[in-house]
Amino acid sequence: MSQIPPNIPYSHRTAVPPVLVAQLLMAASFALFAAIAVAVLAGETQGLDDKVLIALRDAGDVLRPVGPRWFEEIMRAFTALGTGMSLTAVVLLGIAWFHFRGDRLSMGMLALVGAGGFLINTALKLLFDRPRPSVLPMLSDSDPWSFPSGHAMMTLAIFLALAVLIGDSVRGKWMRSTLVTAAVTISAFVGFSRMYLGVHYPSDVLAGWLAGTAWLSACWLIARRMKERRLARTQ
Repeated sequence: MSQIPPNIPYSHRTAVPPVLVAQLLMAASFALFAAIAVAVLAGETQGLDDKVLIALRDAGDVLRPVGPRWFEEIMRAFTALGTGMSLTAVVLLGIAWFHFRGDRLSMGMLALVGAGGFLINTALKLLFDRPRPSVLPMLSDSDPWSFPSGHAMMTLAIFLALAVLIGDSVRGKWMRSTLVTAAVTISAFVGFSRMYLGVHYPSDVLAGWLAGTAWLSACWLIARRMKERRLARTQ
C-alpha cells in the first residue's frame, strides 16, 4: 500500500483528524446522555429498567442473582474495581508512572479525568436525584443516588484515559487497540455488575458510559490544546 507523502495537507488525507473524532464523540455522547436523562425524568425508561433487573434475579429467590455463585463473586469483584478507593489508587499509580517517565501532560490529564469526573458525577447525581432501584433488594451497599452510574462513568473515563495515554508511548496499532479494548471491556463488566447486583438501572449505566465518554473527550481536547501551545512556544 502506498504511503501518503507527509507534505500533503491533512485535509486532503483519508484519515479522520483525531480532534474531529474527539469533538464528534463528545457531542454525540452529550446528546445521547441528554436524551436518556429526559426519558428518565419523564419515567419513560422505568418499565424496561425494572424488567431488566427482574430478569437478572433467580425466579425462586429474589435475593439471588441468576447464574452460579462463582459468577456472582466475579461481578462483586468488578464492582469493587469501580469504587472510589480502587479508582483513586489506579489514578495515583498512573500519575506515578507518568511522573517517572517525565510526562507532565499525561499526569495532568489523568488527574483532570479523575478529579473532574468525580465532581461532575456527584453534581449530576445531586441534580437528577434519582433513587436507587427499589423493585428488588440491592445486593451491594451504595450511596442514595442512582443516575448516572459513577462506576460506569469513572471506570470508562479513567481506564480509557490510561489506555490512550499509554498507547501514545507504544509502537504498533495492535498494542494500542489491545489497550483500548481492555479498558472498554473492564468498564463494560463493571457497568453490568451494577445492574447484576441491583444497585443501578440499565439507563443509569448507559448514561454513565456516555457521560464518561463525553468527559474523557473533553479532557483529551484540553490536553491536545495545551500540547499544541507548548510546541508553539518552543518553536
